[in-house]
Amino acid sequence: MPAPEYMNMVHSDEVKRLLRSQFIAQIAALSILVAAILAVSIIMISRMRAGDADGQAPLWSAGQQRMLATKLKTEGLTDEAVAAFEDYVDRYPVDNAERANVYFALGQMRYGQARYSDALAYFYRVEIADPETPLKKELGVQIVSCLERLGRTIDASYALATRTALRAQTNAPSRRGAVVATIGPREITLGDLADELQKLPPATQEQMNRPDRIQQFLRDHVAARLLADKGRRLGLADDPAIRRQVDDVETSLIIDRVVNDELRARVTIDPADVKLFYEARKAALTNEQTRADGTNETNRTHGTYTTYSNDYAAAEAVYRSEKSRRALDDFVKELMAAERVRLYPERVRFDARGQQEENR
Repeated sequence: MPAPEYMNMVHSDEVKRLLRSQFIAQIAALSILVAAILAVSIIMISRMRAGDADGQAPLWSAGQQRMLATKLKTEGLTDEAVAAFEDYVDRYPVDNAERANVYFALGQMRYGQARYSDALAYFYRVEIADPETPLKKELGVQIVSCLERLGRTIDASYALATRTALRAQTNAPSRRGAVVATIGPREITLGDLADELQKLPPATQEQMNRPDRIQQFLRDHVAARLLADKGRRLGLADDPAIRRQVDDVETSLIIDRVVNDELRARVTIDPADVKLFYEARKAALTNEQTRADGTNETNRTHGTYTTYSNDYAAAEAVYRSEKSRRALDDFVKELMAAERVRLYPERVRFDARGQQEENR
């Protein structure tokens, strides 16, 4: 029979082992609990930032994040806006089209800060995110402009040529005459130079009868193209002030075309009418001058109708002008009636300096 002391020692070791096992089990359970709490916390944070994919209401939605980024941009906090937009595309479920739009906006913001390398990186991201983006034309302009402002003129020229290659192939006329100059891969032919000469006033064209003047004209034409190319690479073709001037010129050309086409259809000149007009004005002028000085001679140095006595062609030109003016007035009235135009001349008030006055 074992001694009582030995039995007590055995029981004591068993109790210790049991306690140790229970402690280890409690530690393991506590570790599992901590890990579970950590996982739940991570899930809650993710849902708070990116929204719940199961349809539960998010604590901070993608729309709110975009609204924050837009607000920062509007308030002129560009760096903060860039960070917020980056967070928006990195942490929220954004499709490729939206991602491309955001990258384009980020590129424009960095461009506005003259951080052209950063801007260029964002613009390249647009191409990767959405190769068929509707912003393709604007994107090409921005890329070329960034390259130019970074001093990468050759790369900018190549990018510009690549961007316009398809249009050039579609619209390019066949070569006309010998090549008189080249700008990179582009050719300027004798026919192109003749087209430019035709744009000069007749008096200037007559002066282009010497080889040295033609050569100088060619150099000036090439210089003008180089300067225009430089401006396009800088993005000036989309400058608002320039676009307004281009729109004004375009509007003026369209108006001239509409007026000419309409008057051509409305105004017909009958030689019999011109003769009556000529005779009536000639008689009126002769009678007026006779009453004024008691003679039957027409004063050739005073009065609007002085030249009518001996110049039938001038009378015809004036007759055509007056008839065209009346036809144009009628045409404008028709347009105003069709478009239901209403004028409020009493509201137009300007002071002596041409400044708008407050309506009372």
